[in-house]
Amino acid sequence: MVCVKIVKWLKTSPKLTNGCGDTGLFFVIGFVILCLQIFLAARFVALNRNTKSDENQWSPLNIDNELDQDVESNSAGKSKVEVFDDEDSNSVLTKIKKHKVSNQTHFLKYDELEFTPLCSITTKEAVSAINRAKTQKCKQLISNITCLSYADKLYPIELRGSCPSEGYVMGKELGCFKDDKKYRLLSGYFGVNKNNNSPKYCIKLCLQSGFPYAGVQYSNECFCGADEPPLTSKST
Repeated sequence: MVCVKIVKWLKTSPKLTNGCGDTGLFFVIGFVILCLQIFLAARFVALNRNTKSDENQWSPLNIDNELDQDVESNSAGKSKVEVFDDEDSNSVLTKIKKHKVSNQTHFLKYDELEFTPLCSITTKEAVSAINRAKTQKCKQLISNITCLSYADKLYPIELRGSCPSEGYVMGKELGCFKDDKKYRLLSGYFGVNKNNNSPKYCIKLCLQSGFPYAGVQYSNECFCGADEPPLTSKST
């Protein structure tokens, strides 16, 4: 090679060996390293060209395999799409059926009833419950409860207490008493009702608030208390 010949020439050259000494040796080593680097670079370029040429070669077998894979993937994709379409159509049909059923439950099936409802039942929940009931007794019970609810008669307006009264009588009149703004005879609770106030209304209000005594003043004021007013304040 060129580098080896140059090295031999350098070794036999009298100018470098006689006059330079160690400097000529260093020059030879550097020159050898440079030659090795050039050789490795050329080798790398040759290998790179070979790999590129191999990649650019046309292979019919590979292309056929790729086409087969593409066809298989496309067919699989079509089958998935078809299944997805079937699922969508089924879901749409089920939604339509549910919508029809829900619309049907809004109307009471009178032909299945062996009784006449006390009122016209139109509430969705009540109609659905009556239509789904298995026996006529259950259907009639639901119908009666629904009609009572429509008329606001399902629950009582007031609840009677079952606790011991300890001698108290509801609505018992004790008379009229002279009241003082600074020292109220009934100081437990106070309310004003300009429209519906009455002794009966005031008694109910005080009982609901937990007071056994009630008094009306100026027709629209209601006073409640826990203690009975003294007889000394009673007016004659």
